[in-house]
Amino acid sequence: MSILAIYDGGDLQCPRRVLTHLEDIQCALQERGLSLTIADAERQSAAVSRIHDAHGMPAYQQVEEQLTEANLFCCGAVVRTVQAGRLRLCLGTGAWAMVIALRAGDRISLPAGLEQAILPAAGIDCRWQDSAAEDSALTYHPLEAPTLSGLLPLDI
Repeated sequence: MSILAIYDGGDLQCPRRVLTHLEDIQCALQERGLSLTIADAERQSAAVSRIHDAHGMPAYQQVEEQLTEANLFCCGAVVRTVQAGRLRLCLGTGAWAMVIALRAGDRISLPAGLEQAILPAAGIDCRWQDSAAEDSALTYHPLEAPTLSGLLPLDI
């Protein structure tokens, strides 16, 4: 089950809304130019792709998470497909922020320029694939003045 937490740009400590129904999540994402599809959806072809792996720290080692500049990046327009594990994808602009829980089989289309952070689930090996029309869109760029720095991502 996917879960979406939506924050206001001025309050990154507590989400304004938490959605658990797929239709509600898809509507909230579409309002921001994003789309989410679930396992077994028809795959889109892309010119290039890149695989990423991460391992979540054991739960007993995790401290309260707060996004910092080191966690945040931006990239070009990509389709991100979770191939294994579970992760939380933090997204935002200066006006809004959201955290969405994704699991293997979920695919989300992201426009270029969004601030992002990817947080693997505790103790879980995660793998995701980014696909794009051109190779330059797949590069993760650090941000100089991220607006999501300080976000306390809901543990979903």
